[in-house]
Amino acid sequence: TWHGSAKSGEVCIVATADISPDEEICVCYLPSDLLTDSTDERQAWTRETFGFSCQCQVCSPGPAAVLFEEHCSERRRLSEEIKKVVVNLCTAPAEAIASGLRAAESLLELLLANGYGT
Repeated sequence: TWHGSAKSGEVCIVATADISPDEEICVCYLPSDLLTDSTDERQAWTRETFGFSCQCQVCSPGPAAVLFEEHCSERRRLSEEIKKVVVNLCTAPAEAIASGLRAAESLLELLLANGYGT
């Protein structure tokens, strides 16, 4: 885990395993609500919050970034489908609820495939 502010120059990282002197430390510093934002939006947030542009695989041009953007788009679509059902849960027909449950299952599978919740 980590806490602190990169802008202030104070960041505390707590490791759960030994780290060798030449080992890179990777930390996801984005809040969960930004994980489905576009690369441009995530880059703007890191510049504003930390004063740098992220250069990780999913923020830099390349196949990993394209795949991440596709997955983000699909997560947004599924989340919207689920929200429509939840908002109208009391009046939604059974088929709409079933569709929402299928969307939730697909979203969970996509998140697990992307390493979330492991």
